[in-house]
Amino acid sequence: MTFSECRFWRGSNKKIYKKDNFQGKGNLVIKKSIYFLLFLAILICLPWLSSEAQQNKILVWSAIREAVIREIATQFEKVQPGLKVEITEISYGELFRKYVASVAAGAGPDLVVGAPHDWLAELVPAGMVEPLDPPLQTELGIGQINDLAIQAMSWEGKLYGLPINLETIFLIYNKQLLAEPPQNMDRLVEEALKLTQDINGDGTIDQYGFVFDVNNLYYSWPFFSGYGAYIFKTTEEGLDPKQIGLAQNEAIMAAQFLADLVLKHKVVPEGATYVVMDELFLTGKAAMIINGPWALPRYGRQIDYGLAMIPILNNKKRPRPFLTVRAITLSSSSKEKKEAIEFMKYLAKTENLLKIYTFTGWIPCRQDLSEDPVLIKENPYIPIIYHQAQEAEPIPNIRAMYPVWTIMGEALTTITSGKVSPEEALVKAKEEIDKRIAEILPR
Repeated sequence: MTFSECRFWRGSNKKIYKKDNFQGKGNLVIKKSIYFLLFLAILICLPWLSSEAQQNKILVWSAIREAVIREIATQFEKVQPGLKVEITEISYGELFRKYVASVAAGAGPDLVVGAPHDWLAELVPAGMVEPLDPPLQTELGIGQINDLAIQAMSWEGKLYGLPINLETIFLIYNKQLLAEPPQNMDRLVEEALKLTQDINGDGTIDQYGFVFDVNNLYYSWPFFSGYGAYIFKTTEEGLDPKQIGLAQNEAIMAAQFLADLVLKHKVVPEGATYVVMDELFLTGKAAMIINGPWALPRYGRQIDYGLAMIPILNNKKRPRPFLTVRAITLSSSSKEKKEAIEFMKYLAKTENLLKIYTFTGWIPCRQDLSEDPVLIKENPYIPIIYHQAQEAEPIPNIRAMYPVWTIMGEALTTITSGKVSPEEALVKAKEEIDKRIAEILPR
């Protein structure tokens, strides 16, 4: 019986049994009967009313496919019958913009699944994301999580999300062209020289030994870091945007190495972009590339490939690519913080993280899960990617990083085209970065 039906039933009886129709003891008996029936009707309606009133709704925005989060949420709702989880799947390209707009209006989700750590540069100063207090961190098993992931999701000593995914780049090679990956960069150049060929004899190189998005700082950074370069100086207070290391000797040596790959050895095509790299590898015309886990499903359908860590440089140092950490974050505009935290804790359970990793192919932030035999059976390259992530460094999560991408991309383009020397290009880039940072940071 619905709430409306209860109201109609009561109204009908009031019309049938008017006060004037009852006399004496019969009147009292009938009155008691009516009250008893009304009481029963209310009891019938109460379960319906209470279930609606007591069911709190947790709003979740997910950057991964809704299906796996929905499966976990369904089990959560069974153990928490007073809670309902509503999931909206939003692409990475739209997620940040929609989140900021919604939270600024006092709306938006309670939780975000898959938020990248560099969002903190905008969200923390704006008060749009909640820090996780130490007791909650203990309940979430933070002690088991990779230190770099904790570092990436931290801001001024506070943790702003539960890290769940490590994402970095590594060496991918075509097993039909190369039996084993090179162990050092000298060997890589040697193999790449052999494999860079004019296959059809038309005078133009159509197979390359080594290809990557050379003028994109994200893909070139492993070489800068391997030579000891840094973007912002690390201090006791964190990253200092006023101390930039991109024009120092270490950065100049890295830029010269990149220029040599293109102009001296000619194993990397001049002006190579991500699209060029992708197409050459998928058509079997690139022996080795640098790319990330997002590309592996497509490659696996067309190429017999292998994975390896980016080889050690001739200075005996390991290149350190950028690391992106994706996390579960709690919105500052959440109307159901207590309930949202309960679902966050449920997602953090080992069995539920395994579901997420099996479904998405993501790399765990916990070493024990990176060694899980079930996950490794699904993706035998998890241990390699995890170890590469351990040798990576988080993308700086401060606003000063924004102009670095574009300005360094322009500098690398002039360097690998031979138009300007590495030193001249980087000194100019550093001056421009300083200027742009001064414009965007508070005085």
